Amino acid sequence: MSLLTMDIGNTRIGAAFVEGTVLVDRFEGNSAKSGRDPESRVAEVFDWCLDQTSIRESLEGLVISSVVPAQCALVQALWKGHPHFAELDFHVVTHRSPLPMGLAIAEPATVGADRFCNVAGAMALGHPTAIIADLGTANTFDVLVDGVFRGGLIGPGAITAHRALIDAGAQLPDISFSWPVDLVGQNTTDAMRSGSFHQAVGSVVHVIGRLQEQFPATSVLVTGGMAEMLGPELGDRALHIPGLTHVGAAAIGAMALN
Repeated sequence: MSLLTMDIGNTRIGAAFVEGTVLVDRFEGNSAKSGRDPESRVAEVFDWCLDQTSIRESLEGLVISSVVPAQCALVQALWKGHPHFAELDFHVVTHRSPLPMGLAIAEPATVGADRFCNVAGAMALGHPTAIIADLGTANTFDVLVDGVFRGGLIGPGAITAHRALIDAGAQLPDISFSWPVDLVGQNTTDAMRSGSFHQAVGSVVHVIGRLQEQFPATSVLVTGGMAEMLGPELGDRALHIPGLTHVGAAAIGAMALN
């Protein structure tokens, strides 16, 4: 099934054209360009979706994974009101969506759509037992055992923690999160850069390690906006899968829209 998928996060909106489990094309909104203004962010990704409808004759619908209700509502309004999409259905992922995995969590309604999509993506790619780490504004770690979603952990992401440090320190410089020059910084800027980076890596390694102690022989899948930077630091213990959320959204959408 050929679907457009949209992943609406706290700091960025991404979209993809997915055929089965293959990301044929993908777009990541430029948060630096469009800022935090919701109309600008939505318009940017919606324009990309319009281009896809003109070149993808096989397109069968849209699947939305969102943790920002206002922007999700705006996307739905644009979709319903645009003539290009008149013949195409859409589905918004929630805990009530048809899911390819079982649930063993106490309050499904409180779980973000992105987490459902990540776990569904692991299932779709043949990993019914897995730890799925999504590294972004928040770091989420979800556990899938024998095709059953068992729950997970949520903590601050690397940039979120880095910004909190800057905001809390009256005399700390306002620097971006980036790769450190060296492990031991010779000035405050380099010390902050190294500290933020290595603590971010260390926290991810620690959580994955603890989960592997409880759930041995488990695949570790890493995705999210910070995975490209932090993922290589995990070595061969993790498989980096860009766009896992989109793969899972498409898997859920294929069940919901059929």
